[in-house]
Amino acid sequence: MIDKFVNGKWHEARIEILLYIPKVRKNLFSVGVCTSKGFEVIFKGKNVTFERDSKIVITGVKQDNEIYRMLFKVKRPQSSREANITTTSLRVWHERMGHINIRVLKEMIKKGLISGAKSCEVDNFFCESCPLGKSHHLAFKKAETKKDIQPGEIIHSDVCRPMSVESPGGSRYFVTFKDKASGFRYVYFIKYKSDVTRFKEYKRLIANKFGRPIKVLRSDNGREYTNQELKEYLITRGICFETTAPYTPQQNGKSERDNRTIVESVRTMIQAKDLSLLLWAEAVSMAVYVLNRTLSSANDEKTSYKIWKGKAPSVSHLRVFGSDPFMHIDKQFRKKFDPKVKKLIMVGYQGDSTNYRLYDLSTRRVSVSRDVVFKEEQLGESSVKNEVCNEYTFPNYKEDEREALEEAEDNEPKVLNQQ
Repeated sequence: MIDKFVNGKWHEARIEILLYIPKVRKNLFSVGVCTSKGFEVIFKGKNVTFERDSKIVITGVKQDNEIYRMLFKVKRPQSSREANITTTSLRVWHERMGHINIRVLKEMIKKGLISGAKSCEVDNFFCESCPLGKSHHLAFKKAETKKDIQPGEIIHSDVCRPMSVESPGGSRYFVTFKDKASGFRYVYFIKYKSDVTRFKEYKRLIANKFGRPIKVLRSDNGREYTNQELKEYLITRGICFETTAPYTPQQNGKSERDNRTIVESVRTMIQAKDLSLLLWAEAVSMAVYVLNRTLSSANDEKTSYKIWKGKAPSVSHLRVFGSDPFMHIDKQFRKKFDPKVKKLIMVGYQGDSTNYRLYDLSTRRVSVSRDVVFKEEQLGESSVKNEVCNEYTFPNYKEDEREALEEAEDNEPKVLNQQ
């Protein structure tokens, strides 16, 4: 935003599509760009004017050094939304995007594959939280022939090993369905492994979106997939069911690696803010939300979101998991002199929208709101401590699989809006 001096008065204006060069100390204004945009530039004496449709819109004066100075005054952004794109560092974007690979983040910004982060400062840094959540053995290289497939045709699925603590909504597992052509994921939270039959919901979603059925479902050889109910459902719908050999989950490598990526992102986000593991399901949802907006192994030129939705994803609304949001309280829910905002914990986004999910520590409930002001630049400890860190652990993909915790307490109340 600027103020420009025209006809003896200052007028508010905006200059868009700027190039930021940190080492250049002066702001330069291009005559060539203006003429290509349809402006007529007139140099007369010590003055220069930029006209459009015979109307003067910009003025400048010649200085003693023979350089013209535009009569502009740069204004500081009044809202955090305007300041967000130009002043946010790569470190903050790294945390907002669920601690994704820094090289991938830089590449997406450089290629313009995401909107809302074009001008973020590309600096080098070391994130101490990433090794805590992501350290693992180096992968073996494996070549795979790429085939011409359409989104929604081939689906990879896997159930994550049980969490040692139930989510507030009563879930101990999550199951992912990942499209091979785009890399786009959907995640469902389930109480028992047998609830993998939620594939039926996913199948209807694909049919409504693309108008064509799923051709192939690939999974491991677990009993949750090979049960008679799911087999009969797939046969009657003409869906080819491909499973791995017994005790060979490596053949379902795409889903295994994807679940590992999700769990590592969740572990890193929770460790970075020292949060309670009770929020693991919220963190999984946020990890999937962010990963869908990053480059995928299926295509290194487009994000999964671009292939699935047909448009580039915007990340301008992303905020750091566990940061401190101040949610506006509508007047019907407060008295005259009550505070107008409430401090909560940011735990993700509602569905595929830009609305925020906000956790209330005192009630252990989640609210959804768009009227939020964030305090996230102070990347220190969160107000929510890890109440159960010594008791609960995430699944370890390098250890032997533990028996699923299938039994649950009866009549346990479910918290609305929880996962």
